[in-house]
Amino acid sequence: MFEGPFLEIGSRKYNDACSLRSLFPHQHYVGINMPAGDDVDLVIDLTRPFDEIDAAFGGRRFGTICCLSVLEHCD
Repeated sequence: MFEGPFLEIGSRKYNDACSLRSLFPHQHYVGINMPAGDDVDLVIDLTRPFDEIDAAFGGRRFGTICCLSVLEHCD
């Protein structure tokens, strides 16, 4: 079972891609991506040092993290 709060890495909506956010309408959901765009709540580069990432999240923690169609774009 998935538990919130939810974090989606690579949440920027492209063309007709399905929004995972819509699957959890009553849960706290944060979408992040490197460029801003539709479905992006925070612009964050996860290659930055952890203290910068933690500060960007305001210390928030997540119960479920989704990362789909992202890793193939990473060095």
